[in-house]
Amino acid sequence: MSEFVHLNVHSEYSIKDGLVRVKALVKATKDSSMWAVAVTDHSNLFASVKFYRAAIDAGVKPITGASINLQIGEDTAPMTLLCRNKQGYLNLLTIVSLSYTEGQRLGIPTVKKEWILSHNEGLILLSGAHEGPFAQLLLSQGPKALAEELKPWMQAFPQSLYLELQRIGHHEENTYIKQIIEVAKANALP
Repeated sequence: MSEFVHLNVHSEYSIKDGLVRVKALVKATKDSSMWAVAVTDHSNLFASVKFYRAAIDAGVKPITGASINLQIGEDTAPMTLLCRNKQGYLNLLTIVSLSYTEGQRLGIPTVKKEWILSHNEGLILLSGAHEGPFAQLLLSQGPKALAEELKPWMQAFPQSLYLELQRIGHHEENTYIKQIIEVAKANALP
């Protein structure tokens, strides 16, 4: 059984960039001897029921989540929320629903920080790597500014906030990775 688990797969229900069909994803996961997989479509949970049923039937642990656009002033930055349990799923439903009913900006559903912090129970937060809000703050204002910003997030997500690293050839990734590792160590964050 493989230790690796995909935590950010966009399915056919991510109109922006998803090509993977749910049943094919579950089959590929099982065929690769992976024990779990997460579907984190952009700003929606449309695949949730289909994904859950297909994964359970195949003996694969389904992890439900969503890639969201966090509103930061006039801009947005990506983050990923994963459900740990039923309460997390209900909270994610609330956050995604709010992004459509109260967070629309130029036709894009966006999420406010307060919504996540107040609907955090049962959720895991992935930082969005070098494109996420923490990376943007780190690269623009430095580690001290990020350490201050992390305080409410760490309080809302004790032991379930992860600072992501990605090595994909982005022009600032080496600077980001070096600095975010130091921030992670200083704040005891994975």
